[in-house]
Amino acid sequence: MKWRALFMALLAGATSLSASPQNGDDYFPWLLCYRPAAPERLVVAEQADTYLRTRFDPHDWSGELRKERRTASGKIVQLWQANEHFPRQRQIKIAGGAGPSGLVDFHWANLDLAQQTLLNTDLRGAPDKLGEARLRLLRGERCTDLEECTLLRQHLPRLGDIVNARPLTVGTPDRHTATMESYDGPPGAYAAFRARPRRAQVYVGANDGMLHVFDAATGEERLAIIPSAVLDKLSTLTSPHYANDAPHRFFVDGPAVAQDVFFANAWHTVLLVSLGAGGRGLLALDVSDPEQINLLWEFDARQDPTLGHLLTAPTIARLHTGQWAALLGNGIDAAQERASLLLLDIQTGALIRRLDTPVPSAGLAMPLVTDTNGDGYADYAYAGDSLGNLWRFDLYDTSQGNLTKAPPERPVNASAFRVSFGASPLFRTSARAAQPITLAPAIVSHPSESGYLIIVGTGQNHRQADRDRQSLYGIWDRHTRGENTHNHVTISIADLQHQQVSSSDGLTFNLSRRPIDWRQREHDTQGKLGWYIDLQAAASATASERLLEPAKRLGELLSFTTRIPSTAPCQLDIQTRLYVIDPTLGGGAPFPVFDLNGDGRVDSQDSSGGLAPSGIAAPSDVQITVDPATGMPCVLGEAGCAAISLGPRANGRQSWRVISDGTP
Repeated sequence: MKWRALFMALLAGATSLSASPQNGDDYFPWLLCYRPAAPERLVVAEQADTYLRTRFDPHDWSGELRKERRTASGKIVQLWQANEHFPRQRQIKIAGGAGPSGLVDFHWANLDLAQQTLLNTDLRGAPDKLGEARLRLLRGERCTDLEECTLLRQHLPRLGDIVNARPLTVGTPDRHTATMESYDGPPGAYAAFRARPRRAQVYVGANDGMLHVFDAATGEERLAIIPSAVLDKLSTLTSPHYANDAPHRFFVDGPAVAQDVFFANAWHTVLLVSLGAGGRGLLALDVSDPEQINLLWEFDARQDPTLGHLLTAPTIARLHTGQWAALLGNGIDAAQERASLLLLDIQTGALIRRLDTPVPSAGLAMPLVTDTNGDGYADYAYAGDSLGNLWRFDLYDTSQGNLTKAPPERPVNASAFRVSFGASPLFRTSARAAQPITLAPAIVSHPSESGYLIIVGTGQNHRQADRDRQSLYGIWDRHTRGENTHNHVTISIADLQHQQVSSSDGLTFNLSRRPIDWRQREHDTQGKLGWYIDLQAAASATASERLLEPAKRLGELLSFTTRIPSTAPCQLDIQTRLYVIDPTLGGGAPFPVFDLNGDGRVDSQDSSGGLAPSGIAAPSDVQITVDPATGMPCVLGEAGCAAISLGPRANGRQSWRVISDGTP
């Protein structure tokens, strides 16, 4: 077929490991093997034509970060490669210092006795008094003057493997000035904050135990920060067996998110970095001044023993209390069978409120946070748990009973926040086999313009692949104006319209467009309250298809990627797929989406078997971005950018971007 040659050449980005993958972290034995984290990953960076690419080498667990530009003719020009720009005297700091920055230089004399004891321990936990030599090697320095140095692994890579973390570029603040100043601060404060010159920097975690900070223009490493929560594992990296016999370990392996916030009578840019598979924790930094990065706080299992692994990014939003906060689920595989939404003060990390669900489960995934009335305050949060329950949380003055009213003159006390619907789930998948929700939902307006559709997918990617069938759901939340919802009945699978996936060739995928007879009245039992798509079931050599990343609203459509893992240990995925669907129906798009015949246009000629597919087989790292030559949306792969249609109202450089209805 014509489309196959185009897309297989254009999107061929996933490559095989050049050495047999080793087991992952002790706690995540299957993560490195089963997630399709190919050695090389493409990430869209600051501009439509500029990209960051990460790579790792499983021979020595080294990493690489490159910045590239794709010209209008399709040529790739490398702008810099980070390993070529490490300074001779590196700035490496450890979090938790007593100074004003909260960071201290990573030198032996600066460590307290407890920290020195941790480094004086080998990977099995036995004391060995090699801590000072170990620290020098971690800094990339020679330690030949120390006799015990020869007992350790020599020549550690300057940049460790980057597996699941993604680089994040933070530059000059770019939020709309009038909007931000309507939220917080005196007139002119955000405008002055934006006008201050700021060097753009790239932040990325690596499995050498550090968050690395690179100059976005030159690729020079400016700073590396070691979260204190990973200090007890650093000895593993200096074991002479680490790159050979010892299992791979994760350290700073999670996502990062940055947001402009107001506290202490000034605007700041705050960066949150999760440890991901590397630990149960979160690091918060004030990165407003690239020359003086300050630690705000660390939040990990030492403060909250119920914390799980934070594998996707938290949300930073403004609460009705008047505080800016980090909103996060307590994580995947949380301890004590407890699922909670945590609201942390963005300046101090103090717990503002914990909202526990009444159903014991192994953690709450990251939430989707929405501002439904556009006043700049977070009104609702939606998150799923390991049992397949989709919860909503009311984050406003629930005694007011109506979000369309003027906000109260005084800040709301966080004690007014609650688990919605009388502490019952909005939706439950439990009528079916176990379907854990481990990703944040997405949101789109309901076609009736009353309420929202909450889009949530199921399946887990951090453990050995299971065979339980997974699904994508669109759940209608009809009560988003502050109404009393105590009498709500949890939505079930019987309330949803089924849409089917079909394929004639295993490479293109069609979705049905069965119409939905939406429920008209509150207590009516007729009509539907959403839709669902069952993903591909497990087969003899494959596990079940499941979502790889949260779904994204793009133009008029919704995109999501899935993976079909192998059931054999440490094998690459059998297939990954990119779907672009109609979110109001849960079915195929009402128009062609992909340029299947390779003529540079998406039109009625782009069909497969007489149908316009809404899904294709593609590498896991494909990106929907903007073609620098045309300003139109396209699917970016190794060989170029293939045209894609996101709807007649989504053409042009501006309107293709992700729109999350009502998200602050």
